[in-house]
Amino acid sequence: MLRLVRATPFTVRGTHFVARERVRVTVVANVRRVHVVHANAIGTFTTAFQDVTIPDRCTEGYVISARGNGGSVAALKVPPMECPPPLSP
Repeated sequence: MLRLVRATPFTVRGTHFVARERVRVTVVANVRRVHVVHANAIGTFTTAFQDVTIPDRCTEGYVISARGNGGSVAALKVPPMECPPPLSP
């Protein structure tokens, strides 16, 4: 399971991975970035992407994926929201 825990810096937390598993975490938002982390003894990890920001939610979404070398896989896809058009003055 993946979740965004902080917007700045863009911080991702993963749970339910294999204990001490090597995990490749990929974020595609305004840029594409990859971190390689190790889950702890209970199968969780947290990693912060310093140069990733949440895009404008009315026009873009973001995707976070994680794949462990022990077979664990998780993904979080946040699509853009359907925002009303701006009001004319």
